[in-house]
Amino acid sequence: MNPVHKIITTLGIVTLLSSLVPTIATQSSLASTPQSNPNSTDTYIQSGLAHHDRGDFKSAIADFSQALYLDPDNAKALYNRGEARSDVEDFQGALADLNRAIQIKPNYAEAYNNRAILQGMVQGNLKMALADLNQAIKLKSDYADAYYNRGKTLTALGDTKGAITDYTKAIELNPELAEAYGNRGSLRAQTGNKPAGLADLQQAAQIFAKQGNQEGYQQTQIFIQQVQSAGGQPQ
Repeated sequence: MNPVHKIITTLGIVTLLSSLVPTIATQSSLASTPQSNPNSTDTYIQSGLAHHDRGDFKSAIADFSQALYLDPDNAKALYNRGEARSDVEDFQGALADLNRAIQIKPNYAEAYNNRAILQGMVQGNLKMALADLNQAIKLKSDYADAYYNRGKTLTALGDTKGAITDYTKAIELNPELAEAYGNRGSLRAQTGNKPAGLADLQQAAQIFAKQGNQEGYQQTQIFIQQVQSAGGQPQ
């Protein structure tokens, strides 16, 4: 999924990572009518994921809705339809899908993570977002994205120390997470540790460049220049 969901803009470097939807390749899209074979629900989900991966979010929503027509309590279909609805900015619909997915499958860590994003973005309720992220991490202790998202949330709540700790954990779990380096570096620079902040920002820029993320690279370079300037810190 494209990283378009923002829980809160804290440092301006990046948007949130938002999806752990598996990409399941399929050779062709399916007809929109129900199928009688017992695997049709999964087939519609696979087709929806393939449409989603190609950026055809409306077709993805149609496929996930068809899966839910056949199996109304399918948490995976609800979760993925929530993702696709977010992509077309139907945030209330996405939130409803994630609420239902969690009701059906209370141990769905990814759904808690994504609901946290919507709690912050749609409702502006950072405390509810934090509660969901705490639950996601409780359910899945190696969930790098949830630590990263909690770091952003804690920053917005004024807990800089906690945010740095979470960014550090996210980096430990995923050393290629440039966004975590960038946000940790900005916080370190803002709190007086300029050398460590610059080191993190430079590492972020290097990873962005390696990943071909030109926007992330250029924005991080701007922050590096601000930190390097006399008294400069990211704004």
